Amino acid sequence: MKQKKEVILITFILLFTRVTFAQDIEVKEFEPLENAQMAVRMRNDNNGNSCALLKVQSLKEGLEFEGWVVGDVEYKDDVYMVFIANGAKHIKIKHTDYQTKDVVFGDYGISSLIGGQTYSLHLVDDTKDIINKVYQLGWNLDGMEVPNNARTFLKMAATRGDVKAQIAMAQLATVKNGDSGKNESGYYWIEKLLSKGDSTCLDKMPGELMYIYACRQKSKIWRGSSRVNRDEEKDIYSIASLYELKACAKGYKRAGDDLFIDFPQSNGLSEGCDLMYNICLDSAATGNLKAMRCLGVIYEMGMCKSQNLSIAADWYNKVYEIAPTNQSKTDLVRIYGNRLYPIDQTKIDFIKQQAAEGLPEALFQLGYMYEEGRNVPKDINMAMDYYLKASPENSYTGRHPKAACRLAEIYYNRKEYKKASKFLTGIDDDDALYLKAIIDYYQYDYTDNRIKVFNTLNYLSKKGYQKAIDFIKDNY
Repeated sequence: MKQKKEVILITFILLFTRVTFAQDIEVKEFEPLENAQMAVRMRNDNNGNSCALLKVQSLKEGLEFEGWVVGDVEYKDDVYMVFIANGAKHIKIKHTDYQTKDVVFGDYGISSLIGGQTYSLHLVDDTKDIINKVYQLGWNLDGMEVPNNARTFLKMAATRGDVKAQIAMAQLATVKNGDSGKNESGYYWIEKLLSKGDSTCLDKMPGELMYIYACRQKSKIWRGSSRVNRDEEKDIYSIASLYELKACAKGYKRAGDDLFIDFPQSNGLSEGCDLMYNICLDSAATGNLKAMRCLGVIYEMGMCKSQNLSIAADWYNKVYEIAPTNQSKTDLVRIYGNRLYPIDQTKIDFIKQQAAEGLPEALFQLGYMYEEGRNVPKDINMAMDYYLKASPENSYTGRHPKAACRLAEIYYNRKEYKKASKFLTGIDDDDALYLKAIIDYYQYDYTDNRIKVFNTLNYLSKKGYQKAIDFIKDNY
């Protein structure tokens, strides 16, 4: 008997606790929706009269509705579709987690619902339901209201390493800040996710966060006041281009122009070449000059498409005809000067004309033609004159890298090592690194220098630079 009384007492306490601590359902907003007549989803009551449609917005699943309700209630996209008989003055909302709420429409300035009209009833969501919804939606939180207590909970979970919470924090930070280019918090949580060694989470991001990631990658090109070397720079642009491409694919158009500028400076893409090409092609069709130039680079360099200098020249020429800038002239001259391009007199004249106007690329290409005797008489002195105009001897900024390297190699072959070194100052491409190394090899004959030279040549040889490979074989 005593045991039976204890069971009854415990049951009573549990029921009392549940009733006492059950939360109230709170109404945030109740209003009629103008211009939202039920033209498509008409439902009639038992008397044949049109029902009113009550759209109840809540993250809470399992809500039940009583009083004046006609037919079944549907729940989709966080909205309950509740059809209510014409003239209804109230409705009861029930759930096992809440105390029953009797919503009296008159309390919100609406005496009764009118058939054929649509109304919106927005409930205040519980923190637990908000958190569950955040976890469920992952990256798709745009427009979702997340109160501070839910943010605090998510941040605590994210700090402990919860991946879903980190995903939520990354986007919530972006949504809150609104300035994707400068947002720090979103990027912080993205980096936290990547630190786990799983980059697949990035593919779930909306375009805006992908764009943040790409922008922050590019910020690594400058380390304090110094710029990374050319190889690191290309790698960074490759990563940035990939996520700008993915951002474009997710509809974030702001990433488009960045993609067309950054991709030509990269090593290419590890994936998505067809998508890259199609996005470029579609944008070029609208007259986007950056996309047109990017297509030229794609065909010139054989990135995403097989190399085709004629198609590259066609794209560069389209850009030049619309905007005859130094960049568009440089692109055309570079193609025309390529040994593999079937040049004719008209194009040679174009190079000469641009050289006469002082375009550095044209000065270099014309100099190279004279050095090799290609399409013009061979004349090393004429070649050097053009190289010097493209890379003045007393200037260390604005030099044309390839012209400077050609001059350095000419002086190196003449064993004028100091003069050769002078032209390589500030140039860091592979040709320049190789020349600097072998010039040092012959200028300074001591062990530490030989080791330094070997390290540079070994670095180049691992990249497949044939001259470095041959030099190591012959001299080490």
